[in-house]
Amino acid sequence: MPPITNRRGMTMPRMSKLEKIKTRHCPKCLCPTERYENGRCKPCHLKYSLKWKVENIERVKIKNKERNISKVEEICAYHANYYLRKKESICLASNLWKAKNPERVRNVNVAWNEANKDRKRIHNQNRRSRKNARPGNLSKNIFSKLVKLQKNKCACCLADISGLTAHLDHIVPLALGGEHADFNMQILCATCNLKKGAKKPHEFMQSQGFLL
Repeated sequence: MPPITNRRGMTMPRMSKLEKIKTRHCPKCLCPTERYENGRCKPCHLKYSLKWKVENIERVKIKNKERNISKVEEICAYHANYYLRKKESICLASNLWKAKNPERVRNVNVAWNEANKDRKRIHNQNRRSRKNARPGNLSKNIFSKLVKLQKNKCACCLADISGLTAHLDHIVPLALGGEHADFNMQILCATCNLKKGAKKPHEFMQSQGFLL
């Protein structure tokens, strides 16, 4: 194929059809713009796409929700792998943001603790067991399970705990070698739990007047 020359006789580079499409003049942008393979102007398409999303925000939310539900395992795996690859930089950025915004962090923590009291109790117990070098973790829904099993009553005095501050307690205390596991947990009212302390379960019940 012969080379392309201009009026001055200079050799011009031969452009493929795709390259011609990519550098075509856009009448809306009034200049040559980058193009998709189908010939669409990229800046024009991005403007239209953004405008459509703003005008149809509810449809976009529903569509994204459906996509997330259908690909939940794939999305979770992606985020887990991304966190492992970028763990140091993520932690550094998070710590810097927290240092700059202590008031917002405090407000978020207070709001989360109020909305997730059961999970906070479980988190505190797991943390306590780690400090005491006791392996194991409690199930996320252990508190609600115990409430149902104990019929919303304290395991010791049988008081209704719905309106009281309920404590998640180890039946055999960690200090006496008790395991940090679901089967070694019970719910006590604050008064009974503070009285029990690190006593053995049968000793505590006898001190409360129960014959065991």
